[in-house]
Amino acid sequence: MWWTTIYAMIISTSSEVAEYINKQIDKAGGSSEEVVRTRSLECALLVNSYMGYAVSYALADQTFPNKTKPKVERMINEIKQAFVNHVNNINWMDSDTKKVTLEKCKEMISFIGYPNWLLESGKLDEYYEDAEIQPDRFLDNMISIIVLQSRKKLNSLREKHERDWYAEPIEVNAYNSFSDNAINVPMAILNFPMYNLGLEVLNYGSIGTILGHELTHGFDNMGRKHDKYGNHVQWWSNRTIETFEELTECFVEQYDNFTIEGITDHVKGKATLGENLADNGGMHQAYSAYKSHVKKYGEEPKLPGFENFTNDQLFFLAYGSIWCETITLEDLKEQIQYDEHCPNSVRVLGTLQNSEDFARAFHCPRGSYMNPRKKCKIW
Repeated sequence: MWWTTIYAMIISTSSEVAEYINKQIDKAGGSSEEVVRTRSLECALLVNSYMGYAVSYALADQTFPNKTKPKVERMINEIKQAFVNHVNNINWMDSDTKKVTLEKCKEMISFIGYPNWLLESGKLDEYYEDAEIQPDRFLDNMISIIVLQSRKKLNSLREKHERDWYAEPIEVNAYNSFSDNAINVPMAILNFPMYNLGLEVLNYGSIGTILGHELTHGFDNMGRKHDKYGNHVQWWSNRTIETFEELTECFVEQYDNFTIEGITDHVKGKATLGENLADNGGMHQAYSAYKSHVKKYGEEPKLPGFENFTNDQLFFLAYGSIWCETITLEDLKEQIQYDEHCPNSVRVLGTLQNSEDFARAFHCPRGSYMNPRKKCKIW
């Protein structure tokens, strides 16, 4: 407990104290480089964390509402339509449950880029007006911002709940807020290498699969417990729930069997179930949306340097590329142990193994590693 407190306050101390702590870590056999970040990096991370809207204001592209946002909204609507088509064709869900599932999909809203108020004159100052910021008073400033955020949260308890942003615009991530039945797509993720890749097939394979992932979260093992209003209630029939649970066992078994070279522990299929369902459903809906886009607008030209690949193949290459990473074996061990997400390599392999579209695009022989006879599918 004491070490946790000391570590949290290192950045707020003098350079001499931070240097002393680094030396003690080294003496103890640890690595100060891994434990204590540089002051400049730590300050940047703290500003992002505690003053995210201020940083977002500085980075916001004023052309976003008229340029990027409509394109992302169109893609989300196409993915939602692909989901609707899929629900209408599945046979494991009864008609009444299909009806309410489609209603939830229709009612799901999207927050894209940044809040409308962010660039309005005076609104940012108004947001931070109760915070006391003083030059050369780092710790006091940080405490003031924390108090401001806490008060805003407490005050919101007395107000009528409105569906609103769950994430700050500078987060390179996307979210599904179950209680709001809403997808959050911050502006930071709508950049290369996730978006604006030149060809729509690449955009659908990258950001499209992420948008599909978030939509599918609304109907995964946790999202299915929240109705179209975000209420935590049972809104599916007992029979549909029972069938859904049976279908999820296929995913649990599949991912349980994944291992990483150099690590004895297997991936935990049950602990990562929600993310795996979202990965699989998200990619399937994004691919279906892409094919509908092609029917409407036609095939795009070949990507220079990749003329030997079909556009369908490029879709899956784009999907795989967003999960490229450099990671240590120790971090992988920790991820397998504690994270609700599978290691990125498993996320790619597991999803593609279940995809008939991938197998067809790359002509994978039936029964091969990337085209197993037994496939798991819900969404």
